[in-house]
Amino acid sequence: MAACTSGPKPAPAEHCRRRARLLDIMAEHLYSELGGMTLNWAGNNPGSYGLHLIQGEVNNGLRRMLFGMIRLAGDELSGERMQVPLLSQSPEEEQDCFSDDTHQSLYYNARGIANVYYGRYRIVGQDDTSTYRAPQSLAKRVAQIDPELAARLDQQIDRVESLMAAIRHRGEHGEPFDRQIQASNRESRVLLGEAIAALQALSAALEAVAARLALGSINPQAPRSESISRTYTAPATAHRSGDQPDLDGLG
Repeated sequence: MAACTSGPKPAPAEHCRRRARLLDIMAEHLYSELGGMTLNWAGNNPGSYGLHLIQGEVNNGLRRMLFGMIRLAGDELSGERMQVPLLSQSPEEEQDCFSDDTHQSLYYNARGIANVYYGRYRIVGQDDTSTYRAPQSLAKRVAQIDPELAARLDQQIDRVESLMAAIRHRGEHGEPFDRQIQASNRESRVLLGEAIAALQALSAALEAVAARLALGSINPQAPRSESISRTYTAPATAHRSGDQPDLDGLG
């Protein structure tokens, strides 16, 4: 086994063996977890969430789709994964504080919303990359019943993806998420605030889709009077005192 180090000095051989064993165990665990995740979405696996979306009563599938997208955009992604670390300026609150890869996770969280809405996803193989497009999609259904609302969704999804791509670009070029949220980084904080506001606007538009489809409660376990999304105003580069929250003053 090649020598490993402990700081600037060579580490004892036993430490190197233990580290190698830990990496083996973690790699096996990650492989197992990814396999389970694949089964959870497999369209041919009985009981999988993916199968529930495409089989059975149509409106139930639509409710599951919309509930997931609304909660992810308006609460989990914009709130827990972005607004909380932005306000606290704490790296411990970011989604991937250990791997320092939060910018990628945020980008693909948002991409997942678009994939479900449009019924598409990229197929990445060894030799080529292509896009699968389902013959039917929620986007097509919305366009049939309310073209104006469909256009609104298209614009809002484009804006979310554009902002998330900018966050990802910064993360890939020397400015990971824990640096983007710092008080001294005004430009990135404004970008993050705009992304949060865009996600919450998208969540509201998706709620309008649920209402337009007359689905009733999309989550029978929670009253529809319960607010799904949080209200957030993005910080501007310059603003009058009292118009918007002063995020830079929060530590």
